[in-house]
Amino acid sequence: MNDGVQMPTFANKLAMRAGLLAIGLVLLSCKSPVQTSLDALQGKRLLSFSLADSGTKAEIDDSASTIALLLPFGSDRSSLVASFESSPSSQVLVGAIAQVSGMTANDFSKPVTYTVEAADGTRAYYRVTASYLPDMGKSFTAFTFTGSLKTDIDIAAGAVTVTLPFGTNLSSLVARYTTSAKSVKVGKTAQVSGTTANNFLVPITYTLAAADLSTANWTVRAVCAPDSAKALTEFSFPALGLSAAIDETAKTIVATLPFGTDATRLVATFVRSGVRVEVGGVVQANGKTANDFNLPLSYVVVAEDGSSATYIVSLSFSPNPAKAMTSFGFLKLIPPVSCTVNETAKTITGTVPYGTNLTTLIASFETSGTAVSVAGTAQASGTTSNNFSSVVPYLVTAADGGTATYSATISMSLNPAKAITAFSVAGKSCVIDETAKTITGHLTIGTSLTSLVPTFSTTGSKVERLPGPILQTSGSSVVNFSSPVTYLVTAADGLSVTYVATILADK
Repeated sequence: MNDGVQMPTFANKLAMRAGLLAIGLVLLSCKSPVQTSLDALQGKRLLSFSLADSGTKAEIDDSASTIALLLPFGSDRSSLVASFESSPSSQVLVGAIAQVSGMTANDFSKPVTYTVEAADGTRAYYRVTASYLPDMGKSFTAFTFTGSLKTDIDIAAGAVTVTLPFGTNLSSLVARYTTSAKSVKVGKTAQVSGTTANNFLVPITYTLAAADLSTANWTVRAVCAPDSAKALTEFSFPALGLSAAIDETAKTIVATLPFGTDATRLVATFVRSGVRVEVGGVVQANGKTANDFNLPLSYVVVAEDGSSATYIVSLSFSPNPAKAMTSFGFLKLIPPVSCTVNETAKTITGTVPYGTNLTTLIASFETSGTAVSVAGTAQASGTTSNNFSSVVPYLVTAADGGTATYSATISMSLNPAKAITAFSVAGKSCVIDETAKTITGHLTIGTSLTSLVPTFSTTGSKVERLPGPILQTSGSSVVNFSSPVTYLVTAADGLSVTYVATILADK
């Protein structure tokens, strides 16, 4: 007894200590559910999450692995970009697609599961839901015009933008819309969907009133889509006085340049729709930029909306119109004969040596044309023979099909012969030395030399006796041979030679 207090036995003390130890172990092992969840998420947590278009930060529930977002009523959830932070060294996925904070878009019209993968390969999953804030009864839920291309409704900003085809008259458009509002006005004018027209050349403020008479102002803009026109409607080369043909369907432009045109630096003038024209990335200044058109060029017409059309510009050259006979002659004759070509008169004249056979002459010629013919027969220079005893018409054909006719008149030189080939006096033949141009005759002694009539033959056109001259006729002209007599023999070509005739009475 100790003041009535019973002291614990040694066994009791041991039991008490064991119980306290057990309670301590239980207390140490029993952590809160939140603490347990955070431990499980170590290295694979989403630390923050927001959507730029929502304007609010998301609520992350790590214990439930959920993220809740509230978006303005009626806003588009189909392509929203999330900004987030995750545990160091982790990566974030949606399905198999790696996510980049502030860049990767996802469709939040239904829950999206974000996977956070730790460096050790373990994963945690977050279910992200995007819900709408309640409608306050003063929103547009749809807005359009007849023929509109698209409508963008920003409920948070209270703005509507409707895109219409390029060139639409915006001065009197009738809107069709649906709204959660009780009434809609523009200024003081009540609006009726599908009936009331407004001038949308400038943005219009619509006032939407809710059932509780509170209002919200919406700004509605009607804009025209950028012009998609991108055509070349005219293309020409004024310096050449040449217009090109445009095939809009095939997107080709063709023109034929005059033969011989230098196409290395041609300047084109064109009429276009669109905002600019480029060749090889170089913007073309109409009527100023030079290009090399020896090969086809791609002209790219860029429209206001950024689309483009490519026209292939191909220039060809007219066939050569040249059809001149530039040289003509008979090079196989000895000596060769060159003829005169009169380009203005389109005549060819030449003289061949005396005695040449005119009926089978072979002409050699040069021409700027592509073909030469005579009476339908193709002519080959240095090969084809013709009868030049009369005028020969040479037809020269150009590459472009044009023709020119040259009249070839070939004459023969006059006979140059001027020799005395036989000479006799008083029945006695004389000796003719052609080299020395002498005639020597011997008559019977005592023959009178003062009045003899010689007989002669000549290749010349006439024989005259000098001085004088006195025309001589074989067998008729009386000559005094008491001294040497000089004979002048003239050829048909006008050239002459003299013979000295010495007649002696010494036999």
